[in-house]
Amino acid sequence: MYRGRRDSMLGIIVNQTYCQAFTDRSGKEWVEVFVPPYKMADYNKPWSSIAVPPEQVNFIDNTYNEVFVNSGALLTGLYKMYDSTGVRIPSGKTEQFTSEEMLSRFLQLEAVLQNRVTSNKETITDEIYKNYMASGLKMHEFIIRGC
Repeated sequence: MYRGRRDSMLGIIVNQTYCQAFTDRSGKEWVEVFVPPYKMADYNKPWSSIAVPPEQVNFIDNTYNEVFVNSGALLTGLYKMYDSTGVRIPSGKTEQFTSEEMLSRFLQLEAVLQNRVTSNKETITDEIYKNYMASGLKMHEFIIRGC
């Protein structure tokens, strides 16, 4: 991936539970990042994932990694299923979201995990993203302070 002046990178804080290293058939290493669904009610359903090079994933602490993706990028999350031998293979189903939408989904997930969601809406991604942007905090600080 080109990391020059034209491409600003967006750092997204991701719980390490949702990051998994893997090697593809050609021997190249990747980190699979599982992206939470848009709707909170879908958290118990399969999640899509994106693959990023390990160079774009930084260890933050014993709980979180920071995953870098191009700011404003349209990402394609791939859904996978298990074959008869237990190997995860693409199911053919995908979803598209921007890098900013991915960030807001992880903020929403953290709010749910911290039991700070007081809304009965199906999603609070827009609200929580606006609160995050208005806070002026880095994403890790925003999460630690309680979304």
